[in-house]
Amino acid sequence: MLSSFPATADAVVIGGGIIGLCTAIHLARNGLAVVLLDKSLVGSGPTGRSLAVISQHYTHPAMVTLAREGLEIFRNFEAYYGGGCGWTETGLIVLVGPEAADPLRSTVDMQIQQGARVELLETAQLQSFDDRLHTADVGLASYQPTAGYADPQHTVHTLYRAALADGVHVHEHTPATDILRDGDRICAVATPDGTISTPVVVDTAGPWAQLVARQIGLELPIVSCRQTMAVLRRPIAFGDRHPIVNDFILGTSFRSDGNSTIIGRFDRSQTEYPIEPDATDGSVVGADIDHLRRLWIQRYPAGSRCVQAGGWSGLYDVTPDWMPICDRLGPEGVYVCCGTSGHGFKFGPVFGQHLANWIVDGSAGDRNIDRLSMQRFRQ
Repeated sequence: MLSSFPATADAVVIGGGIIGLCTAIHLARNGLAVVLLDKSLVGSGPTGRSLAVISQHYTHPAMVTLAREGLEIFRNFEAYYGGGCGWTETGLIVLVGPEAADPLRSTVDMQIQQGARVELLETAQLQSFDDRLHTADVGLASYQPTAGYADPQHTVHTLYRAALADGVHVHEHTPATDILRDGDRICAVATPDGTISTPVVVDTAGPWAQLVARQIGLELPIVSCRQTMAVLRRPIAFGDRHPIVNDFILGTSFRSDGNSTIIGRFDRSQTEYPIEPDATDGSVVGADIDHLRRLWIQRYPAGSRCVQAGGWSGLYDVTPDWMPICDRLGPEGVYVCCGTSGHGFKFGPVFGQHLANWIVDGSAGDRNIDRLSMQRFRQ
C-alpha cells in the first residue's frame, strides 16, 4: 500500500476484487489519478474464493462476446498485466438432459456465430471422449477446447503489482464510510483516514455493493448468498485429470486442480437464504461437502474412493436474472459493476477495460452491454 493518503483523485474505485483492480489499472493507464479502496484486503472477497473457470457458455450473444474477450485476455494474461494468472487450459464440457438437448443445439449455433470455439458432442461421442463419465442421463453435450481456469491468488497478486506499477493508490482496510454530493454530482468519498475529493466513484464492491450504493441513495437489485466449494482428493486409480464440467443435470460445476477436484453447485434457490456480507466467515458445513462429493461421484463413478479434503465458502452477489449489472447511474459520476452472480472472475478484465473507456470517453463505446444495464429491472 502506498503510504500517503491522497486528498484528491480523478476517480475512486471501491472494492478490490478482480473487477475493481482491473478498472483501477485501466483508468490509471488512461492517465487518471486513481484511488482504490478495500474494506479488507484486495482479493479477499469472492475473487479470492472463486472457482475461476474461464469459458464462453452463455445463452445471450452479448455475454458470449464478452466471455470470448475475457478468455483471450486470460490466455495471454502476461501481455496485458505483466505477470501470470496460473492459466491452465483443460477444455470444458457442458452436460444437459434430453429435455434440454434442442435448446443446447440452438445455444451452440449462436455461440459459434459469436466467434466461440465450441462443438456439440452426442452421448456416444462423449463416452469416447472420456470413458470415466457416467452418461446414461445425458441428452447432449457441448465442448469448448480452449476453456480453462486461473489461480485466483496468482491473478490477484499480478493485478495488485500492476496497479501499483501503474500508479494506483491502493488502500486496504479502508472502507468508504460516505459518498458526498454537490447537488446532482459526486464530489468526495469519506474514509476513516480522510476525505478524497473526486468527481467519479466506481462501485465494484461485490456483495458489499448494495451498502456502498445506499450511501448515495441508490437501491440495487442484488442479494448476497453463500456458495460452498468442496475439495476432493481423487484416487490414484482415477487416472489423469478431467476437463472442467458444467453439469446442468446434477446442478454442479467442477474442475481439476492437480490431483484434486474442486466442485460447487448451480443452485438458484440460494437466493431464498440471503446473508449479510459481513455475517459470513468462510466456514463450510460437513454435510454440504458430503453432498457435493456424492454428486461428483454420480458423474464420475471412477472417483468413488475420493477423499474429502476440505472446502470453503464464499459469497455471490446475485441479481434477479443472475447476470451482472454494469451501468452508469445517477447522481453524475457514479458507475456500478456488481451483481456478477458467480460470473465476475472471467469478466473482470473486460469490465475493467470497458468501465475505464466509458469514464474517460464519456460513452459506452462499441461494446454491446445493454443486456447488463439496470434498465432491464425497471421494465
